[in-house]
Amino acid sequence: MPPKVDPEKCRGCNDCVIVCPNRIIRITNGKAKVVQPEACVECANCIDNCGCGGIVGSKDRHEGYLKIMQINSKRISLVTKD
Repeated sequence: MPPKVDPEKCRGCNDCVIVCPNRIIRITNGKAKVVQPEACVECANCIDNCGCGGIVGSKDRHEGYLKIMQINSKRISLVTKD
């Protein structure tokens, strides 16, 4: 499940944007906003790196890491094909 932003806590620091592997978060009007929730791989990097508690959601990484591994393996196979 993609993260949610608590606008009361979000400071718009950009930390969540930097660590998101799929760039699903943007800073809009000084606050983080999830702009592509369907592309979330549930890695919880945004939650872990949010110093103000403005990003909330599940920290269950099992599914997220499986998705990241699948995406990376597809990228590797595309690069190494002759």
